[in-house]
Amino acid sequence: MMEDRVLAVDQDRPGDFVLNMLHFARQLKERGLPVTLGRTLDALRGLKLIRLEDKQEVHSLLSAHYVTQPEELSVFDAVFEEFWCLKDPHNVSDSRGHVQLSGTFPLTIVTGDGKEKDHLRQDLETPPYSPQEVLHKKDFADILEGESEDVCRVIMALAQNLGLRLGRRWRTKGKGKRVDLRGSVRSSLRHGGELLVLRRKRRRPKKTRFVVLCDVSSSMDCYSRFLLQFMYGFQRHVPRVETFVFSTRLSRITPLLRMRKIAAAYELISEKVSDWSGGTRIGSSLAEYNRRFGPRYSGPNTVIVLLSDGWDQGEMALLEREIRKLNSRANRLMWLNPLLGMPDYQPIDRGMRTALPHVEDFLECHNLEQLEAFGQKLEKVCSL
Repeated sequence: MMEDRVLAVDQDRPGDFVLNMLHFARQLKERGLPVTLGRTLDALRGLKLIRLEDKQEVHSLLSAHYVTQPEELSVFDAVFEEFWCLKDPHNVSDSRGHVQLSGTFPLTIVTGDGKEKDHLRQDLETPPYSPQEVLHKKDFADILEGESEDVCRVIMALAQNLGLRLGRRWRTKGKGKRVDLRGSVRSSLRHGGELLVLRRKRRRPKKTRFVVLCDVSSSMDCYSRFLLQFMYGFQRHVPRVETFVFSTRLSRITPLLRMRKIAAAYELISEKVSDWSGGTRIGSSLAEYNRRFGPRYSGPNTVIVLLSDGWDQGEMALLEREIRKLNSRANRLMWLNPLLGMPDYQPIDRGMRTALPHVEDFLECHNLEQLEAFGQKLEKVCSL
């Protein structure tokens, strides 16, 4: 049983606590646990809903996010005790044995061997945000060369986390291995509250098919690299994905994104897509998709994601006809436009104005924060 030592948390200094959480997650990753950015963000959101002074609650919440196998629990417990738990004479317990915080947050972490780790010491004037937070809000068009590697790494983590969340849904099934507590209690109401039968559930079959159509014309140059990185990660971690790029014509790149190394995938894509950074003919590209691939990938379980700024040099009548046909063959059509996040942007160009009435979701995708928001929206769409 865990000792009732104080948890090193000061709710008046959230900046320090978030910083310590990042170091804690890093230590877990170094010890081999499956730590991702998405799990850390989810854990931070969950900590807002519990009592931070209750060590057991914090331990339970963090272990739920970072421990996926029984053998990982002992590693997690060791890192948790080493990193967070201190003996502090200024902290006292109430009559029920609950630990009370003294209100002083340690700027160093004390480990079990009594040595201080001063790598967490922060200047009191440090602003309550980190470079990572700034990077999450930074427009892809403004990303510097030295920042692009970090951005691509975060994009891959977002895609992996999205894949895990999309595969986490459950449905009631008589032969499932996990007990459906909610369904069992609801069923017991028919018998006066007597729990006669335990219902069971299993993972919901992954039936949703995703079709991603990405604009790689010259007007999308500053966004295409990062969106392609997202498409690569999305296809690797989400089942049943078909990926296409288009400029003046359509190219299917699904097999290329299955390659182990994304650099090799980039090289082959650049060889196959001859009109990269060319003009934009959205209508004719959609017509090619509808003619060649639409019948194969259409159906009530298909979600189509179109990434484009909407600039089209082709015929508007063709665009309207083809996007209407595209929408009619899918469960949902989602349009991600990087210009939507620009100040004072209005979808008044003729391509976007023509397509918008046939789109269910019109979303931003100009930075990491918006890609994460898209993942949350997609998760809700797939749960309907």
